[in-house]
Amino acid sequence: MGRRDNGHDQAGLALFELAPRLTRLENAVLRGVAPALTFRQYRILQRVAQGRTTLTALGRLATISLPAISESVDVLVRKDLLRRTPDARDRRAVNLELTTAGEKALDEAERLLESAARELLSDIPAARRTQLERDVRSITDLVTRALVKDRDTHETAKHAPPGHIHRPTA
Repeated sequence: MGRRDNGHDQAGLALFELAPRLTRLENAVLRGVAPALTFRQYRILQRVAQGRTTLTALGRLATISLPAISESVDVLVRKDLLRRTPDARDRRAVNLELTTAGEKALDEAERLLESAARELLSDIPAARRTQLERDVRSITDLVTRALVKDRDTHETAKHAPPGHIHRPTA
């Protein structure tokens, strides 16, 4: 099986090779937080700190299922990093907020990740790092759109009547 010479294909394959390594590095860094966090737990703390304080609000942003988010929130509550509070306007709703320990864990995670990123890219000149950041943010947007589309396609298929064949639109 030969490799294709198309630069787009090679760049995409390089990203697929890089992604798991970055995930392992990020998880290694987050294990240094007290208490240790997973990437998903870190992102939930980050999003709650940014004002997304309900499971529904977190779910709109996530590229994972609501049950997976709920499970991660349960773990963060047990770790005393998040607390659930009743919504004053809607008795059925529950709001999420960072505890003091959650704020400290988030601050520590961000500090450790920034330090690891600085060390990782220290040999790349500043101008190239600036361009790299723009490119990575652009690719992140593309990947997020693809994941959301995939999640939405699977959610639609899950709720379809038996025997229905879901055909995504172009």
